[in-house]
Amino acid sequence: MEQTREFSKAVFGNRHRLEVLAAIANGESEFYVQQLVNVTGIPSPTITAIVQELGEDLIRPLPRLALNAPHYYQRVDHPLWRAAADLLDQMARDSRKETRA
Repeated sequence: MEQTREFSKAVFGNRHRLEVLAAIANGESEFYVQQLVNVTGIPSPTITAIVQELGEDLIRPLPRLALNAPHYYQRVDHPLWRAAADLLDQMARDSRKETRA
């Protein structure tokens, strides 16, 4: 995982961005931050910062249904989502191959 995070930092400017993008890509089209925390194990403040940096070409905030309800976002159809998920999957496969060798 460390190699993936170093790659993410070098390419995306943040150690966790690739994991967060892949989690969004692989999840339901509507999501909230705690769901991403549960999937990735990345702290909520880190995920919140990454999500807030994504523009409306990638995600759209949805209206809150109640004051204490989580803030939902909707993933917008974009080629980045599949690319991020595929990249993370390939890096995981490569890492497993290196571990076996």
